[in-house]
Amino acid sequence: MIKRTLLAIFLALLVLAVACGDSGQPPTRRAAPGPSPSPSPTLGPAPPPVELARPATVAQPSGQPVPTTSIRPFSGPGKRPDGWFKGPFRVALSVSPFDQLSVNAGTFSDGKRTARNVVELEQMFIAHGGNEIFSRATTERNHSIGIDQSLSATLARARMARSMQMPFNPEFQLNGLYGDLTCQPAANFTSYPSISNPGPWHTLTINQMVGVMREYGAFVAREIRATGVEVNMWDVGNEVDFGVAGVAPRPYTGTCEEYTYQPPDNVDPAIKEESVDSLILKGEAYQIQWLTQHVWPHEARLLSAFADGVRSVFPEARFSTHIAISGSATFAIAFWDAMRGNGYVVDEMGFSYYPTASSANSLERFQNTVTALRRAHGKKIFIAEYSFAAAEMGPEAGFFSEWDQPQPGYPISEKGQADFLRDLTAWGVRNGISGIRPWAPEFYDGLWGPMSLFRKNAAGNAEARPAIDAMLEGLQTKQ
Repeated sequence: MIKRTLLAIFLALLVLAVACGDSGQPPTRRAAPGPSPSPSPTLGPAPPPVELARPATVAQPSGQPVPTTSIRPFSGPGKRPDGWFKGPFRVALSVSPFDQLSVNAGTFSDGKRTARNVVELEQMFIAHGGNEIFSRATTERNHSIGIDQSLSATLARARMARSMQMPFNPEFQLNGLYGDLTCQPAANFTSYPSISNPGPWHTLTINQMVGVMREYGAFVAREIRATGVEVNMWDVGNEVDFGVAGVAPRPYTGTCEEYTYQPPDNVDPAIKEESVDSLILKGEAYQIQWLTQHVWPHEARLLSAFADGVRSVFPEARFSTHIAISGSATFAIAFWDAMRGNGYVVDEMGFSYYPTASSANSLERFQNTVTALRRAHGKKIFIAEYSFAAAEMGPEAGFFSEWDQPQPGYPISEKGQADFLRDLTAWGVRNGISGIRPWAPEFYDGLWGPMSLFRKNAAGNAEARPAIDAMLEGLQTKQ
């Protein structure tokens, strides 16, 4: 799945390259730049200092789950444990779907504490400012294959967040398998007997899909409510630029081998006539025209139906959805115009943003997108996936070995990684960014290693890089 995530980001960059008339080829490797200069003036002035809370220490036996009795009872909204970062900015530094893989690989150290299990790792993130816990769920009810992203796993994570008195941020993908820009598999509700399912998902009309999706939203909301956790934001979908829940064009060639594409002909038979490949090659203007006509109206109804179901249980629920194409204001505004025009209104609009993935994904282009989208829709922007390479990706990254392109003033180094995140936070908090989620910050061993917030030491264990504190430093930077 990590390879699929990386490919999705590359495709987002390729979309930009085609839109801008570039070749679309990955950039050539550059010589390592010199030391990082002072923060780039393009990021603008930093915010005033933000009040920080000192981290609390909750001792747990190594390798054991959090005993609920060891932490004082949940105290309700606005009353947090001492380790919780006090501020509106979402320092979304949290364990990810890859947490167990990483914990199995070795221990984690930040120089002051050592984490040997997922709970201790989350406590470490809290000590460095993390103020919410994340989980991602497909429509799979119980784990079957691959990384566990089932509803059961999300409920377990919700219970962990509840026991740690932390806000919870679940993401519901609305598909039976992992989906992103490369493909959006169909939803699968066969393991939910209480949900009225008229037939195989791909055979349904959009009205039938909407009814089922609303029931699913209510079902998962009731399950989340039963854990006692407080949800600060409900994320719906993952990189849904080209569709969601099987209402999407054919997958990008060579991806999604784990499922067979089944066109949603009873929604719109024209959808199967395009693929992610063909849309990219035809350019942004065609993408917007075709998606506006054939996909986005249905997508908005599905996203809205899930949100309606959640609101039947949590009337005050807040929602966010993110897309992968973060460098085109034109595309982002068109997408959100279509969502709003067809009934889906969110509290925060999200992007994936990986600045070192390509020179096409420049900071200036991202800032322009944020500024234009804020002007058009007036919403806060959440960076739902983010990372900056701290070292060369290396040949083991295969096709993605070039994803270590420096930004001006920010070299591919641990200092560059920390400086960029600090300065992005300082700029963002003054320009409508609600928060940043470093993607898979603990996935230090393997393909994602240079992108993580930990380096692998000689013993095979993880040592924190300076960027683990970069968001807090950005929030505390004085003008």
